[in-house]
Amino acid sequence: MRIYVVGSCREAKDPDVRERFKAAGKALGAALAEHGHSIAVGIPNWKYPMKQSLTEYIILGANSVPVRDKKKHTVIFYGPWTPEPEDKTPGVTDTVQEFKQLANIDLIFKPHSGGTLPYGANLIPNLNEVDAVILICGAEGTASIGFAARALGVPLLTVTSLGGSAETMYQDFLGKELVLLQEKEKRLDISALNASWVTETEMKHDREQLAKQAKKAEDIVSLAERMVKTNARGKRAARRALTLSLALSLFFVVSWSAVYVLAAENKIHLTYSFLGLLFLASLIGSCLRTLVVQRDETAILTLRGFTIDLVLSILLAFGLGLFYLIGGISFTGTVVALNKEPNTFQNIAISMSLVGLAAGALIPVQQLMDRLSKVVSQAEPGP
Repeated sequence: MRIYVVGSCREAKDPDVRERFKAAGKALGAALAEHGHSIAVGIPNWKYPMKQSLTEYIILGANSVPVRDKKKHTVIFYGPWTPEPEDKTPGVTDTVQEFKQLANIDLIFKPHSGGTLPYGANLIPNLNEVDAVILICGAEGTASIGFAARALGVPLLTVTSLGGSAETMYQDFLGKELVLLQEKEKRLDISALNASWVTETEMKHDREQLAKQAKKAEDIVSLAERMVKTNARGKRAARRALTLSLALSLFFVVSWSAVYVLAAENKIHLTYSFLGLLFLASLIGSCLRTLVVQRDETAILTLRGFTIDLVLSILLAFGLGLFYLIGGISFTGTVVALNKEPNTFQNIAISMSLVGLAAGALIPVQQLMDRLSKVVSQAEPGP
């Protein structure tokens, strides 16, 4: 996997927070390297203070993990396409050229289109190359990457205990989403995102703290892995449901045509054929609505949701079919006659099919389900 780690500590005025930020970055870099992931980092422009960015500490943390099987840890560095300025801090590893010389790092430089522009959003286009995003601290630039990741469906995690936009985003929406996901996916444990961090000085005086810090970082990386797998399962399920809806659309259309022709030739009992045409038309309408929604990408398709839509469309078609028959009673005083005359058969067959198609394609199923859920909740007895 390629994990994108983004964050900064420019807004933090407390030196203690900056030291914890630095230690957290190194611990996460080491954990990502231990798990064998490709690590993605970056800066929006060369004027951006490297010391206040998470990039340097992630790379140094990854470099602290020994090479395995003679394969260095891969680090993707997204930076400006303009030449890197001259190193003004000799003896300190804080430039791309110095990162490339680290013993355990294979650094791949990928320029972004930002150039000299100061915006943190320069790094957003790189989101289509990563499997997950982890945010730590940060300000507006970090937040823009987080919102973009969420909009693109890239799994997003925020480390909250160091404040910044990462904590704000967690409190605003991400925490609720992760809690719901944790209830659904029992193996997920989001508690590591809220764990506190200690400084490198504190770890030097307490070896137990060093082990705890490493465990926190490893738990966050494991959580990112599980979210990527969960996200991939959801996409596979959506593809299967879409494939099924396409296949069923063709099957229902062919079936409707077959029933219509066989009934016209008096090879199927007319009552059965009318009901069959009604229900098949409702299923065709449901598939039509599903395909339109997926074309416009306005909803996530699941097999469970698609199945519920099909059943609801049949029930609605049945109800509308009864209204159609009641209308015949109101005008004629008798139930609509399902006789064998060609014109009558065709008229009623088409009419019933349009009723079914409307039930499947035009009825706002989500609104109906919301109303039904409210009715059920009101009908439930109190404690």
